[in-house]
Amino acid sequence: MAYIETSNLDGESNLKIRQALPCSASAIKNQNIEDLIASESTVECDPPSGAIYEFKGVINIKKSFTMKTARSDEVISYPLGTSQLLPRGCKLQNTDWVYGVVVYAGNHTKLMLNSMRTIAKSAVVFNKVVAAQRIQAVHSKCDRKLLTWYALII
Repeated sequence: MAYIETSNLDGESNLKIRQALPCSASAIKNQNIEDLIASESTVECDPPSGAIYEFKGVINIKKSFTMKTARSDEVISYPLGTSQLLPRGCKLQNTDWVYGVVVYAGNHTKLMLNSMRTIAKSAVVFNKVVAAQRIQAVHSKCDRKLLTWYALII
């Protein structure tokens, strides 16, 4: 069991519980993590999305790993959900360590998919000064044209 804080993702500071699947948790308890890695397990999951509270996937583990007496290449599928997901940007709390598999990386993480492109901001006063300068420039051009026309008429 692990506790995470997701304040960087959703602003909530309360701890959320995440749990390993019983089949993989027993491997860690029995110190068989190398066997789990060697079992050639696979993870299938939904395409990346920005939905923080949604995750669906399946981990396929060979039956020979879950049942030491079995010698087949038959695969057992276990469902994965948000209870097994530690999204990028969360903080691990009250837990020393976890083993995990990276399913989304780089720009495909939920954190990156939810980050908005920054907009260049300028001060309101600056915008008003620029607008006033443009109006002044137009007036001065108009004044010169009027003077030129006036001079030609006379």
